[in-house]
Amino acid sequence: MCRNIIYDNNAGLVDNEDLVVNLFKKKMQKALDEKVPISVYCAVGFFFMSGLGEIIPDLRKLYEKNLLREFYVIMGTSTTQNTMDLLNKIREDATSEIDDLSVSFLSQLFEDGIFQFKIYYKKKMHLKLYVFKYYYENECKTEIWSGSANLTKSGLTSNIELLSPINPTQDEL
Repeated sequence: MCRNIIYDNNAGLVDNEDLVVNLFKKKMQKALDEKVPISVYCAVGFFFMSGLGEIIPDLRKLYEKNLLREFYVIMGTSTTQNTMDLLNKIREDATSEIDDLSVSFLSQLFEDGIFQFKIYYKKKMHLKLYVFKYYYENECKTEIWSGSANLTKSGLTSNIELLSPINPTQDEL
């Protein structure tokens, strides 16, 4: 029996597929279940607040349990004006006029030095790379995933995408 899950947003191409967003949920739930701190690093061409909204509840759970060390996003310039405005307001500590719990939570993470973001302007950024780093008592384990899914709602839930482990663990083989 094949245990591999193909993260392709249930494209209907294979039997053992799942939504890309569920990869994030699974990795963050692992940190919660094992009570181990985690850092999440994302490098994407497209980043929209709608995509972040898909994983905010999981990030919040980690934060409330003091298990979220870092959430870092490096993104290309392809985003919505709304996302860019919100990120700038977070950076400038000017989110008090925004009545949005997700933005308030990101602002708190930013103030705490947990949420960081950079916008890459030098060239068009097209890569999609996700790194999950678990900090166990005596070791650090890193899982790297790459593919076609941007950090947008459609990239995480509805587009036909693919994310594959670069360094698969025994459970993913």
